[in-house]
Amino acid sequence: MKDGQALALTGLAGVLAAMLFGAGEYMLHVDPLVCYGQGFDFFKGVTESKATTGHFLAVLGGPFYRVGAWHLYHMLRPASRFWAKLALESSLQLLRFRLAKSAYIFSIRLSL
Repeated sequence: MKDGQALALTGLAGVLAAMLFGAGEYMLHVDPLVCYGQGFDFFKGVTESKATTGHFLAVLGGPFYRVGAWHLYHMLRPASRFWAKLALESSLQLLRFRLAKSAYIFSIRLSL
């Protein structure tokens, strides 16, 4: 596989990660009845099956997110190694945060 093909495939993996994370976050957070109240009451409108599916979609996007971060690094590296490394580290830190947040929200929803 040539470098151009590898970069294109890793870019597509990054887009797939964004779509999986977005769908997962949507399923974890969005209450179709918009029942907002005190604290975590808005999670009561999200069914357990929807929360479970959303959580695991977000987790499934994790490996693709790492590949997308690698893609950003290699696309930015010719311009500036500093910015490329910053983009890579920021992306990986964001992935850690998003996965931890997904697990936290999932555990809150299951406890309601």
